[in-house]
Amino acid sequence: MIELFSRLVFFSVVSPKRGGHFLLKSQVTSSGLVHLAALVFVLSAIAIILGNLVNQEIQVSARSLIGLQVLSFVVMTVATYFVGRLFGGTGTFQQTVLVICWLDIVLAICQIIQLLFVAVLSAMPFLGGFGALLVSLATAIPLFLFFWLYANFVTVLHGFQSAAKVLGVMLLGMFAMSIFLLFVVSVVSPA
Repeated sequence: MIELFSRLVFFSVVSPKRGGHFLLKSQVTSSGLVHLAALVFVLSAIAIILGNLVNQEIQVSARSLIGLQVLSFVVMTVATYFVGRLFGGTGTFQQTVLVICWLDIVLAICQIIQLLFVAVLSAMPFLGGFGALLVSLATAIPLFLFFWLYANFVTVLHGFQSAAKVLGVMLLGMFAMSIFLLFVVSVVSPA
C-alpha cells in the first residue's frame, strides 16, 4: 500500500496528467474521500508543527492554520467544480473533491520535505550565501508545483485540452477574487 501511495505521489509530480488519470480511475468511495480529507489535515498539521520547529521566530497557531486550510479546501473545491463546469468541463463534484484532496496531500508532503531540507541547510552555516540561495529556491518550489499540478489535474478532471488555458483561467480567477476581496475590505473597513 505504501509503495502504491509513493508511486502515485511520484507520478503526480513527474507526470500529473498520468497521475490524474490513475486517480480518477481508482473509484474512491465517499468514505475514502473522508479519509483522504482527514489525511490532508493531518499532513497539514505535521507541516505546521515542523514549520514552527524550523522557524522559532515565527510561531503559528496550528488551530487557526487548520481552519484556514479547511476554508481554502472548501472554496477551492467548489470553485474548481463550478468554474470547470461553466467552461464545459465534465468532472463530477466527487471527482473534484478527490482531485483537490490529492493535490493537497502531494503539496503537504512536498512542504514537509521542503521544511526538512530548510532545517538541514540552516544547520550548515558554512554554506553562507549559497545556502541562502538554496533555501530561497526550496521555498519557491511548492508555489510552482501548485500551479503545475493544479492546472494538469483540472485539465484531466474536466476533460480540457490545454493545461495552459486552465492555468490562465485560474490566474484570471485569482486576480478577480483579489479585486473582489479588496472591494469588500474597503467597503467593510472603517474609514
